[in-house]
Amino acid sequence: MRMAARSWRIGLAAALLLAAGAVSAAPQSAEVQVDVRAGRADLSVDDVRSLREVGQIAEELAADYMESEELQAQALAAVRRVHEALGDWDRPGLADWYFGLLVKARTGRIQEIILKDGQAAARGGQHHLGGVREFWAKVDALETETGKNFGGTGDKARKAFETRTEQLEKKRALPPSVKPILVPVHKVNMAVLLKPIDEPKPEKPAPPPKPAPAKPTYKKP
Repeated sequence: MRMAARSWRIGLAAALLLAAGAVSAAPQSAEVQVDVRAGRADLSVDDVRSLREVGQIAEELAADYMESEELQAQALAAVRRVHEALGDWDRPGLADWYFGLLVKARTGRIQEIILKDGQAAARGGQHHLGGVREFWAKVDALETETGKNFGGTGDKARKAFETRTEQLEKKRALPPSVKPILVPVHKVNMAVLLKPIDEPKPEKPAPPPKPAPAKPTYKKP
């Protein structure tokens, strides 16, 4: 009975993954764009609905530790791809969900996957790494409280995170031998290129007409 139920869930998840893979390029409404947020901008309403159904089934499979390690790993990979497509790493409770899986993880392979993806959920799409540092602080507290040791898998994921942050925080000093950039100025003889403009001379005004001579007048003697 359990094998039949598992086969049905795996088949449904695979079918939904194939359906969600054919992402539509149709223009989006404002409602869908707000819903998808930082994810794929060309997701349709049906794509979003299918991806969420896939994510729910994959989360159930990933959290079922009666399943095989291989199936859990594939389910976790499907969960990661769904969140990348939807851009909802900041979904409320997602980081706690990964942390809950980490508590029950039995193999180093599953622990490593959870730690890597848990960092993304802890960051929550923010531009800072405060949530990731808090995530690792909770991991340390979990090891102290339960005595559980994540071994090389946890150290490997943490080392990769610390290496990246050290690279970002490293000060970049300019070499002292940097010389100022000199832009050569080419002299141009403008006298060769520029010619005077011939301005028309104003016409001389016409002379005023001469007055007619006055006629002589005679007086009678």
